[in-house]
Amino acid sequence: MKKAILFAVVLALPYGAHAAEKPAAAAAPAGKDMTVTGEVVDAACYIIHAGSGPGHKACATDCAHKGVPLAIMNEADSTFYFPSDGNVKLMDLIAERVTVTGKVTHHDEKMTMTMPAGKKGHMNVDIDGGYEVIEVATVTKSAAAPAKK
Repeated sequence: MKKAILFAVVLALPYGAHAAEKPAAAAAPAGKDMTVTGEVVDAACYIIHAGSGPGHKACATDCAHKGVPLAIMNEADSTFYFPSDGNVKLMDLIAERVTVTGKVTHHDEKMTMTMPAGKKGHMNVDIDGGYEVIEVATVTKSAAAPAKK
């Protein structure tokens, strides 16, 4: 039941990207300056099976090298923020808690994430409802989040 609830909650969040199409490709209005803090995740695995943390790092790295988009899962608003440069600035920070500053723009169009499935197959995850893109100005590793009480 917990997985079903988590999956439903995650699907309600604004996110998205396409492995073959970088989020920055879409035209968007000027962004607002923001700071986001959270874990760098492989967005597709996070959506499908809550894949995150050090135990998921090898899988996330493999998927990111195959084009699956990385994102910062912001702790403050539980929203994915996709970097405008694709996976470039986050590749070495998978499964790490980071703080990123930059301009954020909202994109309304549907996005599709494509991830490998087996040796020859792939799986598509279509996302409706828009997503956030951050033009990364700075990115730094952050201390672990405080334990929840």
